Amino acid sequence: MTEEKSLKLEILHDRRGISKVYTSLAFLLLVFSILTLLFLTFFNYNFAVQEQMRIEHERSQEKIVLTGLNLNETNLSEICIKNTGTIEIKIRAIYVDNSFLCDPSTYNDTNIAPNNSSWIALPIGVAFDPSAKITATTERGVKTAEY
Repeated sequence: MTEEKSLKLEILHDRRGISKVYTSLAFLLLVFSILTLLFLTFFNYNFAVQEQMRIEHERSQEKIVLTGLNLNETNLSEICIKNTGTIEIKIRAIYVDNSFLCDPSTYNDTNIAPNNSSWIALPIGVAFDPSAKITATTERGVKTAEY
């Protein structure tokens, strides 16, 4: 009987050693998981900051000027926009008196190369008001406004 008890005690003692190994492995797995999560978070943050800096750099190179209007009887049919910046732009919004009029990029090619100008067609029926403020906005948010 004593041999059986000593055999049981050895088996129980061996199980305790195995559970410590599993606990240590689980702890190491948890630590490496947390470190991996921290590394990925830092990498994503760094990527987002670099992307924002690139957009701001491109935005600083954009400059546009409203240079002309084309009238059709009493309606405004087109506006001419000149890109005086150093990178290609895309016109994304036209406002009249701070009210959104249209997004011309949905029905026209509104890309304008540097030092070029383009006539942007407006929707039919835009009444011409000489005192109205016309604003054009690029894809990156640069604006020009003329009265």
